[in-house]
Amino acid sequence: MLEHEIACDVVFILNAEDGSAYEMKAHKYILISRNPVFYAMLMNDTRDKSEKITITDVLPNAFKALLNFLYSENCQITPDLVLPILYASKKYIIPKLAKNCVKFLEENMNNENVCLIYDHCLMFEETELAKKCEKFLEINTENVLKPQIITTLSESALKNLLKLPVVSVSEISLFNACLVWGKNECKKKELDSQSIEHLRAILKDILLYIHFPSMTNEEFAEVSRTSLLNPEERLIFFNYKNCNFQKLNF
Repeated sequence: MLEHEIACDVVFILNAEDGSAYEMKAHKYILISRNPVFYAMLMNDTRDKSEKITITDVLPNAFKALLNFLYSENCQITPDLVLPILYASKKYIIPKLAKNCVKFLEENMNNENVCLIYDHCLMFEETELAKKCEKFLEINTENVLKPQIITTLSESALKNLLKLPVVSVSEISLFNACLVWGKNECKKKELDSQSIEHLRAILKDILLYIHFPSMTNEEFAEVSRTSLLNPEERLIFFNYKNCNFQKLNF
């Protein structure tokens, strides 16, 4: 019935990432009887029967998977669709589908995708999977600090990563990864990534999680050459080394 669009009485319009629009047809009775969000949406619908419902924040293939699940409790989850489907399952309150997505992410976690998974765990409040991501990050920190991976993290996820009891990498490695992340954020915001002023503004809160006193003098000299710390902050480092503790204020 769904696949061949037989006797459908509701039409959804969805936008793909390239801006093109897709139509999907379904049956109101099925949606209303199996989902509280669609119940609220369609039972209180005052639109003309010929009017289509536009959904702007769910990808067409993810919405199709969601509909298939509501009809049959089955849907094919793939690496490129798992996060969009998870988002859709959260939006439309389909716990079983969300659970299937979380299981897929857990079973397919690796160095290349753990940062992206972790970011979405925080966004969707998937606490248990977030803890598993953190455990993975603790063990594999060096691998996930690669530029193409670290730049996929949001600011909040990067802060959480820096809070972890990582023992496999040095603070200078964490600092350099943050520097790469900061330059990438500058580019996203169309700012000059070589500007110390812009970098300091982007990394202001991030650098508070770097434990500068644990660095060797040679490592801190490397930090100093970036000019991200001003003379006063560099002096605080040396005072810290001599047990005259002060707080770095960025």
